[in-house]
Formats: sequence, C-alpha cells, structure tokens
Amino acid sequence: MNTYKYVLNFIPRGLRVFFQMVYYRIKYIPYGCFYFTTREELKQLIKHINLYFYYNATKKKEYSEEIRFLNESSNTSDVATYIFPYSFVLKYKHEGVEVNVDNETGLLYVIHNGRKLFYSRDYLTKEGVQRRYNAVCIEQDEKSPHRYLSKTFNIDDNSVVADVGAAEGNFSIEIIDKAKMLYIFESDNKWVEALNKTFEPWKHKVQIIRKFVSNANNETCITLDSFFDENTVDFIKLDVEGAEISVLKGARAILSRNAPLRLAVCTYHYTNQALFIERMLKAKKFVYSYSDGYMLYIYNILCPPYFRRGLIRATK
Repeated sequence: MNTYKYVLNFIPRGLRVFFQMVYYRIKYIPYGCFYFTTREELKQLIKHINLYFYYNATKKKEYSEEIRFLNESSNTSDVATYIFPYSFVLKYKHEGVEVNVDNETGLLYVIHNGRKLFYSRDYLTKEGVQRRYNAVCIEQDEKSPHRYLSKTFNIDDNSVVADVGAAEGNFSIEIIDKAKMLYIFESDNKWVEALNKTFEPWKHKVQIIRKFVSNANNETCITLDSFFDENTVDFIKLDVEGAEISVLKGARAILSRNAPLRLAVCTYHYTNQALFIERMLKAKKFVYSYSDGYMLYIYNILCPPYFRRGLIRATK
C-alpha cells in the first residue's frame, strides 16, 4: 500500500481534507502551470483539473460539460478530445479525408467547399494532409469554440477582408465569393506557393502579403494601419499564435474609425489573453461576444482554471 495513503487512513476525515487542501494550494496553485503534451501528461492534466475543481467547487459549474467529457470521453491518442472537450470532435476521422496530387506542381490538395485547397511542400504524405485538414474541420465545426463565423456573425457581400494568419487559407477559400477584395497575410514562406496555387482562379481580387502583422513597420513586419492607411477594410480575421494583441495595437487607427467593421479574433493562446483583448475592443466602442464553449490549449502553458475562451467576435 502507498505509505501516504496508509498514513491518511489514521487521520480524521475533516483534518485530512484540510491538509489535502493546504497541500493542493501550495503545490498546484503557485506551481500549477505546465505543458501537457505527452500521453502521460494529458492524463495528469485531467487529474489536475479534477483536483482543482474539487477544491474550487463554486467554479466547477461553469465547466461541468467540459469536465464530464474529459473524464468520460477523452482519448490520449486523439489530442482533439482535449483541445475541444465536446462530443462533436468524435465524428471526425482523418482516414476518410480524400487527398489528391496536382500533376503540374506535385502539391497535395483536398477539395474544400468544392474548391482545391493546397498544402505546402512540407506535407510529403497524404496522411499528413489528412491529419492537418481533419484538425481544421474540427476547429471550424459549427459547435467549435474556434469557429470564426456563425449564423449571426458573417461577412457581407462585396466586403474587403483581411485574413491575418492564413496558413493554408481555409477561411479565405470559404468566403472568397463574398469578398470584393481579399488580403491574405501569411508570414510563413512555406505556405506562399500553396496559397498562390489555391487562389489562382481569383488572383484578380486576392493579394498575398508575406510579412508578420504586428505593431511595428520594418523589413519583416507591417501594421494594419500602415497597410490600409485610409483605405476601407470591412472584416478582419485574426489568428496569429498569440500575437493578436500586437496586431490590434498596430490597428489603433482602424479600430478608432466610425466606419462599420467586424473582427474575429482568437483568444485562446495564453492565459488572460481574452480579457486583454476584450478591454481593448471595449475601449474602441465595439459590441462583442465570445464563441460558445472553451478550449484547452495544450500547446502553451496551462494554468488553473485551465479552460480558455476560443474566439471573440466584435462589431462596430
């Protein structure tokens, strides 16, 4: 028998709970911020979550659905069941994704919304594309907290759209018909060839900008304020691996305009990111709401209470 558990048997329950609570608060609150990426670490994550909410029962109600799913349905061989702790992820299987090869370039592609969506040369195998595309489909499911658009938050016809952090361009290919002009900002050069191939049929209204979008202007970075200057932008989608606040700081003039503007901004990359972004948009007189649900972003340090808002949608 474990010595620790053996000793606990001889301590009165009330005192035992007190000591466990003190131990927990010493160990898991100040030092409870970790990466959870391996299978064993993912198992530990669930233990951390259950323990935290055991001693913080008043907060548990807000995340009861997510906690129940993690305890009953999460699978360490499928990280999506942790990142998106909801039953909708269970319907997605990467094996069913059809991957094709372009005869001209050799690039791999899938058919997304009836259009060819190309992948960079880093994707050497069909399975790699299958897994990547499957992950995109999960994050943009109608019930996903990562979904950019909704039934009540969409893009109007003939809009000028900025897709900041495009990667393979799945968002842009979905809204291409509504866009009067589409500006795709993607700093990762490995995606540029694939993006050019994907948007070749619409090159008359698509411009790909190979720079980081930030709050500075130099050889590698650009601000949205400097790019658009006095020109119109109607919709900005922002998903840049945690640099969202820097991008918004570089768009102060745009955010201060009285012209109509919609923003879809990711808020899950680090702790309290959602709160900072919310305050910035509130100060600029935006009306905003969060996407439904929460995410467990295991690719960054997770701290109690672990769950984060996925996306904020804002309108002026």
